[in-house]
Amino acid sequence: MSEYKKYTPENHTEELFELVGRVKAFSAYVNSTKYSIEREICASMIGFELEEETKDAREDSNIKMDC
Repeated sequence: MSEYKKYTPENHTEELFELVGRVKAFSAYVNSTKYSIEREICASMIGFELEEETKDAREDSNIKMDC
């Protein structure tokens, strides 16, 4: 169990502010990381449960994406 209390937004505005903060933190992390980033940290920062990695997922991670 996490040592931090789970924050639950009380309305849509608070939820939006939380998401904006998560995206800004994630952006700062990605921009400050010289090498590849850890999927566990990404999931934690954005706020989703990480699926177990499968062989196919490891193979797909080599695909380059144009963003």
